[in-house]
Amino acid sequence: FLAPVFELERIGQRETQRLLSRAWDEQLARDVQSISHKFPFDTHEYAEDVKPAELDALLNPVSGKLFSFVRRYLSPLADPFPPDPAHP
Repeated sequence: FLAPVFELERIGQRETQRLLSRAWDEQLARDVQSISHKFPFDTHEYAEDVKPAELDALLNPVSGKLFSFVRRYLSPLADPFPPDPAHP
């Protein structure tokens, strides 16, 4: 009886994962990869230091790419019933 509902849920989860993965690859992967090879994330003696501006551009809680990604893509998933803006 519930098999069609479970199948729709599975399809929705797969599509959500695909879209999140694509958005991550397009918007964040290159920047995260770049700083991950710099000190303090990479502690090899030859690793160059990450610049404060690079960290700020990625990790600033107000304007950073990571937090923008979280607000845009992940936060809506955490609240399956967001408030209706038409009925505050």
